[in-house]
Amino acid sequence: MRQFISSLLLLGLIVCEEKLLEISSIQVKVPRGLTRGSEIVSDIPFRVSTTTSEDVALSLVPNASPISVSPSISPAGKTFHLLVTDPDELYANSSFTYELQAIGLITGYSQSVPVKVDVEINEGENPQFDKDYYEFHFEKNLLKRSEIGIVKLVNSYDLADSFAYTLYGSHADKFDFKSRGSVVTILGIPCNGNEGRIHNECTLPATTRLVLEAKSLSGNTSQTVITVAQPQRSSPIRFTHPLYETTLSTVSGLLQPMVVTIAKGGDQSSIIYSLSDKTGLFSLHPTNGLLSIQHPEFVDTSTLGMTFNLTARAVDASGNTQQATIVVHVKSGMHTERKLLFEQDSYNLTAAPGESGLGQLRLQSSSTRKGVTFSISEGLHDDIIQIHNRTGELRYMGEIEKEDQTFDLKIMASTTHSFAIVPVHIVIRGIGSCVPKFASKDIIVTASRTLPVDNVIHEFAASDCDADAALKFQILTTTAKDMIGTPLQDPDFSRLFRLDSNDSAGRLVLAEDISALEVISLRVEVQVSDERHPGEIPDRANLLILVQALQSSQSEVPLLQANRVPELLTLPANLAVGSYVFTVSAKPSIAEGRRSEFWFELNNGMQFFDINSNTGEVHTIASLRNETELHAQVIISHLNTSSSVQVPLHISISPVIERAPIFSSSFYEHFVDESTQPAAKIMMVAVDDTGDTIRYQLEGTDAEQFEVNEKGEIYLRTELDRETKPKIQLFAKAIDSLGKFDIAPVTMTVVDANDSPPFFAARNIGASVMEDAPIGSFVVRAKAVDPDSSSLLRYDIRVPNQSSMLFKLISVDGNGTVTTAGSLHGLDGIVFFEVIVSDGVHTHIAEVNMEIIGNFDCHPTFDLNTEQGGNFVFEIQENAPTKFALGQVNSEPLDDRCHLEFALFDSNLQDFVHDTSDLSIDEQTGELRTNRAYDAERDPSRIPVVIGLRAQKHFSKIGAELRVIDLNDNPLTFAKEEIHFRVPENSRKGTRIGSVEAHDKDFMDQVLYHMAEPSDTFYVDTENGDIILLGELDRERADTHSFMIVATNSNNSSPIQSAMLQVIVHVQDVNDNPPHFLFDDQRILINDATVGGAVLLRISAEDPDYVHGEEKDVFYRIAGTTFEYRRMVHPTENVFSIEEETGEIRLEKSIKGFTGGRFNILIAASDRNDSNGHENFATVKATIYAPSDVVITEVAGAPSRMTKKVLGEIKRKFSMATDSDVHVTAVEFVTKAGESLKDASTLSLVFTGRDSGEPIPAEKMVAKMDRLRAEGVHNLPLVKSHRGFPTPSSGQDDTIAMVSSLAPVFIVLLFFTTLLVIAIFIFSVMVCMYRKRYRSANKLKDDLLAINNSHNNSVFPGSGKIIAIKNGNDRQPSSTISTPSIMDSYYKGGFYDVQEAKMHVVNPEDD
Repeated sequence: MRQFISSLLLLGLIVCEEKLLEISSIQVKVPRGLTRGSEIVSDIPFRVSTTTSEDVALSLVPNASPISVSPSISPAGKTFHLLVTDPDELYANSSFTYELQAIGLITGYSQSVPVKVDVEINEGENPQFDKDYYEFHFEKNLLKRSEIGIVKLVNSYDLADSFAYTLYGSHADKFDFKSRGSVVTILGIPCNGNEGRIHNECTLPATTRLVLEAKSLSGNTSQTVITVAQPQRSSPIRFTHPLYETTLSTVSGLLQPMVVTIAKGGDQSSIIYSLSDKTGLFSLHPTNGLLSIQHPEFVDTSTLGMTFNLTARAVDASGNTQQATIVVHVKSGMHTERKLLFEQDSYNLTAAPGESGLGQLRLQSSSTRKGVTFSISEGLHDDIIQIHNRTGELRYMGEIEKEDQTFDLKIMASTTHSFAIVPVHIVIRGIGSCVPKFASKDIIVTASRTLPVDNVIHEFAASDCDADAALKFQILTTTAKDMIGTPLQDPDFSRLFRLDSNDSAGRLVLAEDISALEVISLRVEVQVSDERHPGEIPDRANLLILVQALQSSQSEVPLLQANRVPELLTLPANLAVGSYVFTVSAKPSIAEGRRSEFWFELNNGMQFFDINSNTGEVHTIASLRNETELHAQVIISHLNTSSSVQVPLHISISPVIERAPIFSSSFYEHFVDESTQPAAKIMMVAVDDTGDTIRYQLEGTDAEQFEVNEKGEIYLRTELDRETKPKIQLFAKAIDSLGKFDIAPVTMTVVDANDSPPFFAARNIGASVMEDAPIGSFVVRAKAVDPDSSSLLRYDIRVPNQSSMLFKLISVDGNGTVTTAGSLHGLDGIVFFEVIVSDGVHTHIAEVNMEIIGNFDCHPTFDLNTEQGGNFVFEIQENAPTKFALGQVNSEPLDDRCHLEFALFDSNLQDFVHDTSDLSIDEQTGELRTNRAYDAERDPSRIPVVIGLRAQKHFSKIGAELRVIDLNDNPLTFAKEEIHFRVPENSRKGTRIGSVEAHDKDFMDQVLYHMAEPSDTFYVDTENGDIILLGELDRERADTHSFMIVATNSNNSSPIQSAMLQVIVHVQDVNDNPPHFLFDDQRILINDATVGGAVLLRISAEDPDYVHGEEKDVFYRIAGTTFEYRRMVHPTENVFSIEEETGEIRLEKSIKGFTGGRFNILIAASDRNDSNGHENFATVKATIYAPSDVVITEVAGAPSRMTKKVLGEIKRKFSMATDSDVHVTAVEFVTKAGESLKDASTLSLVFTGRDSGEPIPAEKMVAKMDRLRAEGVHNLPLVKSHRGFPTPSSGQDDTIAMVSSLAPVFIVLLFFTTLLVIAIFIFSVMVCMYRKRYRSANKLKDDLLAINNSHNNSVFPGSGKIIAIKNGNDRQPSSTISTPSIMDSYYKGGFYDVQEAKMHVVNPEDD
């Protein structure tokens, strides 16, 4: 009756139970590449039902170590997530099946949802080197350890595991390598212990060939050939073409590539290219020889013509030069190709510690996508940052560092006709501490099978620069390969070893005997971590243990014989590297039979071939094009008996003859069913139609099983057996009538057929079961084995006639497990039945003898009268001591003769015991106690417990639950003590700047965020930690803001149970200001003798828009140039040029014709090198003077004392006196009689007009200052023109002495010469006076005559006086022009009047 009432209550609870989850099942697919903490994403969100009114506890059953559910307690309507906790275990399996158990914390209602997790299968791909063949150079004698070259894998992005590298070759002992990921550096090593000394064993041949093999942990391999040769003497430098031609459009773009000039010979690494260009429109890249246009706006056929020439020069480090001519053809028309443009002008990329993906650079949609190649044009060259050349994806390939790392690169996207460059700033976040690192990560050791237990196999060394580091070594995985190299899946190999940690070393010790272990190698993956810094990413190392075979104890072993090998193998010269050649095999040992295991290795021919050590398959590892005949020798070793045999291989290389028959495919692959009968057609190989008769042949060890006809159709001759030969490899050969042939490898994979019957391991099986066993109780497991792996087995039960009732009481599932399907009461005794297995074609039978044990009166049942209403629920607070009493379970009263025994189910032992690792139960009283302390942060909040009750031969069990009560015993923590954010200064109010997150291991506690001090600028969201902008930002007033955020478990910022985080917000400037020049206008003087190409001046401008601590680039150009002379201004071009990036102004051509004038050069500075930047302008005024404009003066004081202040005072005196600008061009020592005076200096001065800026001639300024001194102006130094101070040459001393000795004679001659000149001058003046007087008298006479005539015949009435027109200046005019224009106008009529106009033309600079 009581059981009936309990059933009704349980049924009522089920009916009233509400739905806790919105989903009925979960099925997700996990992609490859997820790391610890990654979320497993699904198309449908996982959400707690919105109809429930309580919080729900979530857990996965059974406890799943690869994945977990977060959060473990979720309120109504909230989503939860599946997270990866152990990626290694996750990817070690293909699928997982769990149940998501949801339990209401108030009502106790529960709901279970099936969870199916499928792991994406990654077959992996072979690692591929970026080249099939490398060629490096080395010195003749290796006297010191040096780097020879670098080899890389190109598809390392797609391979998640690491690589093991092996170097082969006849001189491989003279070389070494070091690897980092996909990059291998080849090193040359000197003699052992004799660096710097030459020995015969150090000398290498002129050419050495090596083979480098890369092998991934998944077993995929790849090889590349490395040829190391002595460097040849450099040949003279020369261009590949003496003449280059290119075509330029009138609408070409800026920096458009035109042609690439290439110079060969010399030292290639030091060749520098330059360009001789009179147009100034082009540039030649100094390192790669790329010719591009810099000023496309000036390309015009009217100025350049239809064709013009440029000259390219190349020079190497030795000074050797060579020239080449570039012919440029100019054409009119539109350029139709679209330019390449990135989506952004610059990129700022950031990666967290441990992340390799940085982001992808994309082009704008308007840009062409076809044939675009991405590359790093400026920046790193050591492969720390790599870019995918097709997708533009950037990846960080370096190691995790303590501090942040920054990299500035320039990425170029290019096609054959266009390119674009974008700057990229990369920040790799550090973790704030040093990461532990192994000294060596790939180690190979050898261990004997007889190695005693507790011996040290290897000692791992690791380092960590943190002062408080505590290194912990741990074994992650242990795998093995059997004697034929097949990976074994036994998960218990880790029991063979133990790892003892000691400071910075970890000793791997043998824990169990391995003498009987049939393995050829063991691979142990070890991890080292820092216990003091749990946030650091652990480092891993791999140890490969080669297990040596035991020596045979037999005195005699059977002779090992190799199978027949053809006398000559023929291979084509164009056979691809890595192609199959032949399979070497041996006959099994008579003593060992089919258990014989062999080891294959090459003793000769290793330069061209490689052999699989387990299967004997020979493949090529180098090109055969330059070979005619090769010999290889294979050594076959018998692992069980240590005997060996040598097998020679003679290989003939057939040259590839032109116009020979060619197969339509370079290789053939085909799948053939195992059940295919002989004489059936398998496949067809054919060559391209040549019009000739083709004969086909099959070659190889497996060729005897097939035959081929004249059409290339391949037929089966003998039966196939997948179990002995799953893959068949041979060669198809096509021969024409002339004997020319082609060879193609053929690979056939045998598909399994259902041709083998399944069988039981034992034909007779015994079992026993209690007659009162519950329905579904286990009886026996009859598992069958089927050699055909593709077959599906189906089990059934057959009973004899006398036991027909038994047919309905037992059942068998798809795994052969027999269970009870009904009550067995009354069937005590021994019964017989048969288990039948069938694969659809074959069947097999196993007989089962089952004993049904009779019932006794002792039927134990649990007392369900508990406080939880029939449920056994025990609670314990976390951190409670061990042996804590949880409670007691009781049983219903039984007869005193029944012996009761309580037990607990142990999931590890799969049996009921009294003590488990977690709990213990008193077998008589049923009292439960803990065997360990519980932690709510590590243990599930609800732990299922199964309690058993045994009485005589009867057994009963019931489920219970242990609930761990969480306490607030863990402090809040932030991942970092300081966090940085960047925000533009024009961000609006309400902008989300970023988010902070504190971690609390007490998952039941709520985390709240507060500002440590009130702020008018920033606000933090209390619940989610988002930082919101409240006020306006101005970088000019404050470029950084710092404040503290407090995380607590309460609504106030109490320091108890709280964590502090400093937030620093960097305000980023907006590019809204043009660059500012350091001057407004600048004046310079240029000697008219200055040659073209000279640097005149470097100007500088600063951009106020900058990133903190880093100035932005400023680009300069000449916006316009005018020439001013005598107040006349006109534009000029091509006189000056400016370097775009440095601001250097250069003179481009001679300025002899511009003496006395001034150039006004308008300089533009922009923050971008295109038309979209902000510009500012400044003027440089360049005055052109001649040596005749230089005034020389002598002042007291040595040139070293002529400071800027002293010179300024001298210039000020001259400027005030002469009303002009003064410029100092030189300061020199005063030299007299060939000696320099130490206390006097000679100044070279140039005077310019204040308004016009034009230079004033020296003679004029000397005369003016002489007149000023004569007028009483004091303190003016004596000055002379430049010609008044000739500088004697080094050979004038004798001349000066001679002149001094002849001084009296010169004085006399000078006196008489002066008298003669004075006499001639006086005579000339008198002649001029008399001549002028004579002309004046004649003119007066003519004028009087004209006046008289005009009075008699006046044309202008009343005009009787002469009008004189002057310039209005009281000073004496320097020149007068008389213009009798009216007289000339009326002379022809005989009547005229006279008007005289006088115009005085005065130079404004004349006094």
